[in-house]
Amino acid sequence: MKYRCLICGHIYDEEKEGVKFADLPADWKCPT
Repeated sequence: MKYRCLICGHIYDEEKEGVKFADLPADWKCPT
């Protein structure tokens, strides 16, 4: 599944990153 940041448009792709979005740490921030 892919998620898009509503502020900057960054796409988080779970398959590419190898980590489910729900499993990211609470302090994770968009890299852009």
